[in-house]
Amino acid sequence: MGKNDNDNDRTWAIRQSIFEDTPKPNPLTKEARQGTYTSIPKPYRKDMMPAKFIKGKEDERPILKGIIPLKNATLYGYPLKNLNYDLYCYECDGTSFYATFAPMTLSQHNSLVKKVKFRYEGDICGDPSHIARFKRVGKTTILIVDDGC
Repeated sequence: MGKNDNDNDRTWAIRQSIFEDTPKPNPLTKEARQGTYTSIPKPYRKDMMPAKFIKGKEDERPILKGIIPLKNATLYGYPLKNLNYDLYCYECDGTSFYATFAPMTLSQHNSLVKKVKFRYEGDICGDPSHIARFKRVGKTTILIVDDGC
């Protein structure tokens, strides 16, 4: 993902490569379980390992999390640890996406936040909001991309 890529299309392609269309005991697609991701361009695919999934609840709603561990992947010059997709609405394919960076110092986090700026888009109510944002949890920085109903 970068400045010249259509990141929304890329995250949607990855999401489609992870989950089956209908929930099953193992909701991951065959290519996600095997780590083949044939719909993803090779430069990205070689860094993607077989996906894992976690079923759970958030605010009494069922949630399904797909996690793709990464090897040798970087974003904005910093190492990435994994990609995470939370499928929370089967009716509208509502998915939240975030990328987890390898642990970084506060100085590195602040530098990343200053270096990368995200555009604004109207939210569901028409109010402008960033399409993505960085969040720091302990020594971990995550990039959250908003993609909902």
